[in-house]
Amino acid sequence: MKTPLCCAPWTLYVGADEKFDLCCITREIKGNYSSFEEFWNSEEIRNIRKQMLSDTLPDFCYKCNKDSSHLNNLVYKDVLNRYSDTDLSEMVDKTDLDGYTTFLPNIIDVRTNLCNFKCMTCGDRSSSSIRSSKIKKSIKVNPIGTINTLEQMGLTDHVIQNLKFIRWAGGEPFMSPVHWQVMDKLVKFNKNPIITYDTNLSFPGKTYEKSVSLLNNFSNIRMFISLDGVGKDVEYIRSGIDYDLFLDNLKILSEVEFIEKSIQYVATSIGLLTLPDVIKLCNENDLVFCGKLAVGFSKNHFLDYRVLNQETFEKCMNETLLVSQDCSKYNKKIVKLFVDMLRSKYEPRDCDCSRLKFDEDLRDNESGYFLRRMEGKLNTIINV
Repeated sequence: MKTPLCCAPWTLYVGADEKFDLCCITREIKGNYSSFEEFWNSEEIRNIRKQMLSDTLPDFCYKCNKDSSHLNNLVYKDVLNRYSDTDLSEMVDKTDLDGYTTFLPNIIDVRTNLCNFKCMTCGDRSSSSIRSSKIKKSIKVNPIGTINTLEQMGLTDHVIQNLKFIRWAGGEPFMSPVHWQVMDKLVKFNKNPIITYDTNLSFPGKTYEKSVSLLNNFSNIRMFISLDGVGKDVEYIRSGIDYDLFLDNLKILSEVEFIEKSIQYVATSIGLLTLPDVIKLCNENDLVFCGKLAVGFSKNHFLDYRVLNQETFEKCMNETLLVSQDCSKYNKKIVKLFVDMLRSKYEPRDCDCSRLKFDEDLRDNESGYFLRRMEGKLNTIINV
């Protein structure tokens, strides 16, 4: 049996921009497809399948060979192939030499643009709140597609009944109508899939109670919780979060029996100041730590952790390693690898004052908080 190099062209990915794509780390699908039927056996996707079956990664898949922004360097194709392993024979048998397939996806990765946050590390493609802010200020935004219903995505009852792996991300997936429609159907006739969430864990009241009630119907849930710091610092980075509410929700989440919880931490200049406290939080709540670098920052962006002066940076790293000694064996190893990666990439950088002011205005954060918090900790004295 011929094994495809990557199973992405046999899985269903819909981005936060409401467009079909190959996966979450490449946006090279050119066609503007309006439905699953148009997309699934289009000439474009058939050609990609042929390449994957001939052990050839398309040129735009270079990140799966070189990606180093994630701590464990586990690239997307490895994740997909892990969950596709039992279906390889059927996948290949149902695919013609020209890439046409009658195989229907049982792995889906669906994102939403809807979000109640305006995070400093995010953009209008993945946050409706940031998008609205830009539109109000007459700032150009990325185009959004129209793939936002079960019918357009090809999520028929037959497909939903046979799903084996589902990833919900965003934006904030618990705000997505498609999420609730699919999950309600799964409660009725398929409680076995592996379900993962990328969530900010910051929706109040009845929405959260409904979420916990929903999750208790399933036996294999993995929750990746975004948190880039603690207290006022994370409220600055992730505009919209109420840290006290976050902690309350984290406690309630422990009521879900079959769930694995991880903290998804993105390294930023201000976020590193409370990284030791994030590690403590993981230790106290049995959370796996996952660390990565923010991507897409310009060389002198004020949130780039390399704007920290070397003394402050090393103090953060040393305190983080000290706190990690009380962690599980796995977390201790991961934290050590994360610190080593940060140190290997660290080089002092100056801070772009004009970019600083722009981002604060856009996110509507407390004026001057960053400067007060970072006084004496940057490589450059900033005057605005």
